[in-house]
Parts: sequence; structure tokens; C-alpha cells
Amino acid sequence: MKKLRLLCLPGWRTNASILRTQLAGFLPGPEVDIEFDTIDGTFPASGPPDEAIRTFFPNEDYYEWWDRDQDNTYKGLDETLDRVAGIIDKADPPYDGVLGFSQGAGLTSLLSVYCSTPGEDARFYKKFRFAILIAGFPPRDPSLRAFYKEDGSIGLPSIHIWGTADGLSMASATLARKFDQKSVLLHIHQGNHVVPKLLKDSEAYQSVHGFLKHYATEPTAQWSNSL
Repeated sequence: MKKLRLLCLPGWRTNASILRTQLAGFLPGPEVDIEFDTIDGTFPASGPPDEAIRTFFPNEDYYEWWDRDQDNTYKGLDETLDRVAGIIDKADPPYDGVLGFSQGAGLTSLLSVYCSTPGEDARFYKKFRFAILIAGFPPRDPSLRAFYKEDGSIGLPSIHIWGTADGLSMASATLARKFDQKSVLLHIHQGNHVVPKLLKDSEAYQSVHGFLKHYATEPTAQWSNSL
């Protein structure tokens, strides 16, 4: 069984260390060996983080993947894509998957589009075998909306996780529908905007673990929810 390597993208105005802490209880004691390679966002935060982040992670350097103009244009997205493409290109061994939380999941959704769509951005095409999106949402930038018009149009196998108490829950559900439903795994928990802890004996744990175990044991086959 191979070790899985995941590129992990933190949420808005947090950092790589915070995401590592958030992921610590996400998948306790899996049989699958997983390297969570977390990286900081591209830009220093343009403002303060959420109060909960300031409370639990004080005196940190905070980062973001982009900032938004008044018309929702993402300032800095091109620089972020250039940087992430360089990290992927230098990865040794290559990444098996990409994981994102919150704003990082928004970026993960765009990487999923490029990864599964020939002719969009060759730097990302077929660079990942799967994606994990936690508390994600479709990008708000008007220039990106065309990628998210059709349900089922994003072909990368994916896990989507969100909480019913999260103010972004409807956006997370909308994003999940944009992915090919034959290769989508959903976990909806009762919490808010968090990385949930999956209890080892729970159905959610078994489902997520089974998805990851497939990629650790099958070098080429794509996961399907009909397996």
C-alpha cells in the first residue's frame, strides 16, 4: 500500500501550522499512510482573521490566497496559481491529491476544474487523482463563474465535507453538485465552519478511509461511489 501525499491549502487568514492543527483529529489512526503537506497562503492577510482564529492562535502570521475587490474580482489569484503550479511541479514524489479548507477549498475547486479539463491550464491538468473540499464554496469572481454553470461538470473524484450550522453550507452543497456525482463522496456533519473530527467507528470515517485506501492500493483506477 503506497503512502498518499496531499497538498493542503489553509483557510482565509490562517496559515499552514493552523491547518495542521485543524487536521490533527480529522482522520485518527488510518490504515493508510498519509502525508499532509500544508503550505501558507500566498499573501500576508490584508486584515484581521476571524475572532476564533485570533483567540485560539494568537500572535501568528496569517495569510490568504487572494483578496476581493468590490466587484468580487480576486486580487492576486494569478500570483497564487503561479506559486501553486511551481510547488506542484517541484513535488517529489508527486502529490496524489489536494485538500482545502474554506478559502483553500475554493482554490481547490478551481484546481479541480483545471486538473480535469484539458485545454484550460496545462500546469494543473491531471496533476491530482482526487480532491478533498472542507467547507468549500464556488469562487465568487465573475470571471470564474463559467466553470461552475453546469452540474456534474468537474470530473475529478472528490470528497465534500461541510456542517449544517455553517453559514456557507448551501454554497458547499452547490459546489458539490458541480462535480461528477459518480465519483463524489459527501459527509455532512452537525457542526459549523470547522474541520470535523471523524470518529474511528463512524460511518463517515469508514467512507472517507475507504476512499483514501482505494487510492493507496489502486495505482491507476478511479474511485466511484458504485464500488
